[in-house]
Amino acid sequence: MEKLKRNWLRAIGVLTLVLGVFFVVKAMDYNKLKTSEPEELHWFQIDGAYTDTDAVSPSNASYINSNPIPPAGTGCNGTAKQCVSGFLESQTVVVGGVRMLNGAQTPAEVAYYKN
Repeated sequence: MEKLKRNWLRAIGVLTLVLGVFFVVKAMDYNKLKTSEPEELHWFQIDGAYTDTDAVSPSNASYINSNPIPPAGTGCNGTAKQCVSGFLESQTVVVGGVRMLNGAQTPAEVAYYKN
């Protein structure tokens, strides 16, 4: 009887330990997701008539800045065509000190639209 009682206590102790570790790990993952910073994008003013899924030609994209928060563009007062779009680092290239799109690229985010 004493042996059975000891085994039950061991089992409860191990189960408590396993559950405790599980909940600590889950809380750490949640806090990591909660405090992650927004991704910094390279923002461009878009000329032309590109929908939000169209790849933009480098000749129609003028670099504004790099920031997690999109800047205000010029003439962005619509809902149909790209006006200010953000691109990932891997979608851009610096040539002669000027950042530009590395070929035609589909934006990671469209912040503002025009008609």
